[in-house]
Amino acid sequence: MMLWTHLSFALVIGLFVIKNISFSGNPITLLAFILLGGFFPDIDCATALVGTPFKFINMFLRHRGFFHSIVSGTAVTIIVFLLTGNSYYALGFLLGFMSHLFLDSTTKRGISFFWPSKIRMRGKLKTGRLPDWLLFFMFVIISVLMWF
Repeated sequence: MMLWTHLSFALVIGLFVIKNISFSGNPITLLAFILLGGFFPDIDCATALVGTPFKFINMFLRHRGFFHSIVSGTAVTIIVFLLTGNSYYALGFLLGFMSHLFLDSTTKRGISFFWPSKIRMRGKLKTGRLPDWLLFFMFVIISVLMWF
């Protein structure tokens, strides 16, 4: 999926959480962690906006490998918790991260949720094609409706 689709889906999830779940902390910060989680797995893609500054990662790990797994999501979520000391922000990051994995699992290339297992969850969508754009616009519309 495209970065914009990941971010718009994470935004829908974030707005839902902020509007429906009581938590201690700043809602904008929580939303920021959900959005961060929503694009973080693409850190392993040298051509992705988020991965460009970290091209060296792509020399060691292939795209949609380790960083597109529950193993990575758990490890990075623990790091987020240790850095922030806030379980809500860490869980927000994990929620965004899992939203990314879910969307990428609907593509033809798919992902290995349980890396290093070679078993891939796959769908029928192609990244950057019409269905991807339609999902993006749908998520944007839902976000706007949720905002008000």
